[in-house]
Amino acid sequence: MNHQQKDDNNSLRNWQEKLLPPEVIMEKARSTGFIKRMRKLDPTYLLYVLIFGISSHCKPTLEEIHRDYQDLGGKSAGTKEIRYQSFHNRFDSNMALFLRAMLDHYINITFADSPARLKGPVGILKDIVNVQSSEAIS
Repeated sequence: MNHQQKDDNNSLRNWQEKLLPPEVIMEKARSTGFIKRMRKLDPTYLLYVLIFGISSHCKPTLEEIHRDYQDLGGKSAGTKEIRYQSFHNRFDSNMALFLRAMLDHYINITFADSPARLKGPVGILKDIVNVQSSEAIS
């Protein structure tokens, strides 16, 4: 039983390192204007909370997301705690651009890693997702 849990942890870590490496997250956060300088908010922790955040219901509140961010590592040694109002203000158009850039990165990695026989269907799906997300941000 322990062996399977260890393998699951390694699989999650490998997936995370391949698809969501902190260097790529930071580069996308800076290039989209979501992060101008590293002060209180860490985009890597925030993205992990948004993706893996667990809530007792389908629609977590911003307060729950803020609490999860703080618990995950947003108040780790050497960083100041980000107050709720500052955290709330970060949910703006630059964050939407950042999340879009991360989605594009994930789709491109998935497309590149898909088998040749699936390249056509995955490419069509990639185009549909890109068009739909462009309309939502515009």
